[in-house]
Amino acid sequence: LIPGAKERRTRSISFKSIFSGAGEQHQGAMCRVAVKMDCEGGEYAVILRGETECWSRVDYLFLEYHPSRQGTFNDLVAALRGYGLILGWNSPARNTAELGMAYFSRETSPGGAEASGAE
Repeated sequence: LIPGAKERRTRSISFKSIFSGAGEQHQGAMCRVAVKMDCEGGEYAVILRGETECWSRVDYLFLEYHPSRQGTFNDLVAALRGYGLILGWNSPARNTAELGMAYFSRETSPGGAEASGAE
């Protein structure tokens, strides 16, 4: 804890529970699902866990990734590719390739050709 800070309990929900009803039709049109993920290292557990039924509903992922003992950015790229999400762009931090922002989608990257992998 931070000195002087009070402990606060928060409710957590599973990644799977978020998707009840996601990707279904709304007013006659199929809804696209975009996920913005910033879990301070928890992204490895969520992505590498292999909840294919959830990831099959995601069309776009905006990911902030962090250094972790659970894996590398390339592990995340490989797992997401297995779910059908293609790396569109990657912007690693200047001091480490294991911290940065990345975009994945089921389509080619914004503005052009598909990215081939991690930078």
